[in-house]
This record gives sequence, structure tokens and C-alpha cells, in this order.
Amino acid sequence: MIQILQVFYEEADFLSLILGPNGDPYFYEKMRQFFVRYFNAYLGNRTDKSKWRFPIELTLAYNSNAILGVITYWLQHDTQQSPEEIATMLIETILKGPFEASGLHSIFENDSE
Repeated sequence: MIQILQVFYEEADFLSLILGPNGDPYFYEKMRQFFVRYFNAYLGNRTDKSKWRFPIELTLAYNSNAILGVITYWLQHDTQQSPEEIATMLIETILKGPFEASGLHSIFENDSE
């Protein structure tokens, strides 16, 4: 993930345009499909897909769109974080979910009491 983000970082000017609101939807879709394949290959060897609570395709769609959303935001806001910081945030968010990774899970624990 760090290597992928390093390329995005080095090509930030171009990629922020092509992924932006006036960019190329075809390129965005190709990048989304890349992340779907990337995580499908990673998960395919490590999990029993029959034990998933939701269809893996939905999980991959959710994560690939979330990743591209974060990357697009990062590029359009002058890449203030390093590729390593973004990779850590993305991986933790994918593994733990957005609220736990952000430290907000306690909000929901208090609501259930």
C-alpha cells in the first residue's frame, strides 16, 4: 500500500486532476477495480469466503471506494500526510472499521448503555 501511495504522492498534481470532479470517470473506475483485485487477491488466500457475514463483493466495493475517496481527498488537499501515514490510516480503517480506527467507538458504547 505504501508503494502505491508513494506513486500517487509523486504524481499528485496530475492525479488530483484526473481523480477530481472534472476528471476522468473511466480512470477512477479502473483504479477502483485495481483495489478490488488487490484486496480480493490478498483476502483470497487468508480467509474462508463462505464464513463472511456479507457478500465479499460488497465488502470489496465498500473498501475500494473508501480508499479512492481518501486518496482523492488527500491529493486535493496538498498531500499534507505522508504516504506512510495514509497507508496506516487506510489499513487500520479497513481492519477495524472507521469508528474504532478513529477512536470514536466509545461514543457508540455509551449509547448502548
